[in-house]
Amino acid sequence: MVPRHVAICAVLLGFGLASQAPVSAQSTQPPRNTNITNMPNIIIPPDLLPDLVISAASVKATCVDKKTVTADISATVKNMGPKATADLTKVTWQIVIGARWGSTSGPGNLENPNAVVVNPQVGGPKTLPPGGTWTGKLTFVGIPRFKKSFPKQGEYAFGVDADPNNGIGESNEKNNEKLIYALDPCYKL
Repeated sequence: MVPRHVAICAVLLGFGLASQAPVSAQSTQPPRNTNITNMPNIIIPPDLLPDLVISAASVKATCVDKKTVTADISATVKNMGPKATADLTKVTWQIVIGARWGSTSGPGNLENPNAVVVNPQVGGPKTLPPGGTWTGKLTFVGIPRFKKSFPKQGEYAFGVDADPNNGIGESNEKNNEKLIYALDPCYKL
């Protein structure tokens, strides 16, 4: 028979003990009817998790046939976690870096604001040790140029993200993005 104070604690924690057989003090196995989904989450200290950031990024924009822009991005991801290696094999296709684009003055100033441009992603290494870096290349093709009537050289903004699909648990999920900018290379053409 289970002592009353143990039964009350078990009920409060969500463990049903009513149908349990007595457990010896030497048993290391949890009771069969323990509902582990109601157990509290395990908290991992932040220094034992990786922390992926974009430590460097650059963009080169090129005008194509005076109609669209191609943007080539080079970005370096770094594991800032002091002790933990990032296991990228758990991430779909080991996607390490992703990017997206926009106009700093709004889409209404673009010649084709409804153009569909694929946001690139790039796979990387299987692991990234503490302090380790890896550089990937991404390319946007078919970005619409700014309208010829736009009064100044338009500017594009690119958001480059480490672990864009959030496949890695990190000590800080809010520092994965770096913004970089490029002027419209089709200006005055």
